[in-house]
Amino acid sequence: MITNSKAFLTLTFAMSIGFTLTDSVIQVASAKFVSVPSNYVYDTSGRSGPVARHDYCTNSPDEFPNPFGGNADFRGPCARHDLCYDSPTDKKVCDVRLLQDMRKNCADKYSAFNPVRSACYDTAKIYFAAVVVAS
Repeated sequence: MITNSKAFLTLTFAMSIGFTLTDSVIQVASAKFVSVPSNYVYDTSGRSGPVARHDYCTNSPDEFPNPFGGNADFRGPCARHDLCYDSPTDKKVCDVRLLQDMRKNCADKYSAFNPVRSACYDTAKIYFAAVVVAS
C-alpha cells in the first residue's frame, strides 16, 4: 500500500487519465516489450541532458531480479523515463508512463499465471513510488 501522499496523488492522477484499478493493481492495456529508445545515450556525466540522469534506473537495479529464472529488463522503461524528464512533459505523466512501461516488461517476461509476475509488478510500484517521492 502506498502511504506517501505525493505517491497517492500521482496514482490518483494516473487513474484520472485512464488507468483502472483492479485488485489494487494498475492494469496495463497491452504487454509489449519496452526497449531502450534509439535516441537514448547512456551517459552519467550530464552531457546528454540537463542533469546526469541518463544511466537507466539510476541507483536501482536495471532489471527485476527473478531468483527462479530470467529477469525482466527495466532499462527501456527507465531510459524512456529519463528522456521524458528531459522534455516539457509533466513529470507526473512521465512517472505514470514509467510504471506502465515497467509493468509491460513484467507482463512480457512472465505469463499471467506465473507468480513472479506479481512480484515484478510490486517492484515496479516501488520504483514508481521512489521517483514520485524524489521528484
